[in-house]
Amino acid sequence: MEIKKEQLEAINHRDGNALVSASAGSGKTFVMIQRVISLVLEKKANVNEILCVTFTDMAAREMKEKMRKAFIEKINEGETWLAEELMDISTADVSTLHSFCSKLI
Repeated sequence: MEIKKEQLEAINHRDGNALVSASAGSGKTFVMIQRVISLVLEKKANVNEILCVTFTDMAAREMKEKMRKAFIEKINEGETWLAEELMDISTADVSTLHSFCSKLI
């Protein structure tokens, strides 16, 4: 997949929070996953310190699964310290907006 300029800017944005908003099928999930992975790899955040919200349960499950696969790939490449982060994915704040708000209340 070729990464567009705007996607790369969102992945590499480090000055505060980021909102990724685009039409269906434009790569939002990919950008969010790459952003989480890069923040964790750079040791700028832990998985349990990041909030990712989306609109559907399927998208939230997909994000967690793709994050899990990416972390396993990095662990297999020698980044063994990511094993702890991998375990935190199951309880990470990756959910629907409604689920997050319910948890907040």
